Amino acid sequence: MQAINNALSGLNAAATRLAVAADNVANQSTPNYTQKDAVQSARPEGGVKVDVRNSAAVGGVDEATQVVNAATATYNFKANLSVIKAENKLSQDLLDIKA
Repeated sequence: MQAINNALSGLNAAATRLAVAADNVANQSTPNYTQKDAVQSARPEGGVKVDVRNSAAVGGVDEATQVVNAATATYNFKANLSVIKAENKLSQDLLDIKA
């Protein structure tokens, strides 16, 4: 179960990071908009968390950085989803063996 919990926290983190990147791109033309950063860190009990903060970067939203952030979040989401699928498959195989 720990693997699934860790992967679920990774899914949530990836979704948050993708949402932050999308928000930054969507608001790049908004006057006085402050770019946001999604800061990911490990939790002591396992998994990860993401804090959304105002960016220290100056000069507006860098679209290239946001595209890279969105792509990275997408790959992270897929990787964590693969962990959940593998864990479910292992659990099913274990049940089949015991049956």
